[in-house]
Amino acid sequence: VPIDYYENITISKREDLKPQLKVLYNDLRSRYPVKDEEYVLITLGDYQKLFLISGNSTDINIYKEYNVSTGKGGFGAERLQGKTPAGVMRIGVKAGNNAAIGSVFQSLRFTGRVVPISYGREDNSHPWMTTRIMELVGVEEQNRHFNTIRIHGTNKEGLIGQPDSSGCVRMRNNEVIELYELVSKGTYVYIVP
Repeated sequence: VPIDYYENITISKREDLKPQLKVLYNDLRSRYPVKDEEYVLITLGDYQKLFLISGNSTDINIYKEYNVSTGKGGFGAERLQGKTPAGVMRIGVKAGNNAAIGSVFQSLRFTGRVVPISYGREDNSHPWMTTRIMELVGVEEQNRHFNTIRIHGTNKEGLIGQPDSSGCVRMRNNEVIELYELVSKGTYVYIVP
């Protein structure tokens, strides 16, 4: 992998998105019991970005910004249509502690298989859930019936940054490991088309 392949994700440089993210963060806090300085995740579909944010009633901090891939079919509540459900969810089960990069999961279980990671933009390989998984549990009427939407690594890293998933939120493997360590079960995830 070229040295410059991964963006510097230490602190988000997206000050241009801070006003929009602050509105979404305050909306989330007005409807759910988010404590001051508690991490939340906000995914912006238009940008194919996921942000790790905390804050209080007056300001937010954007700690991390990650490129992601959401559903190839866009956003919506139709199951099995390749769509990512929108709205507020929470992290439920987490799986993959100490799994190697490329470890393949089916449901939430390690299959015993480790696959190579592809960095090409033209990738026709089978998409696998790899490395770490954070299952999302819907808390709103529009997404409550989803139980198979997850944030996870992928073997198709070259397609991160464009809609390509079956509905999950795909991340680069080293980044999903980092995020997995930073957030806990119960963390709010706000997916905005």
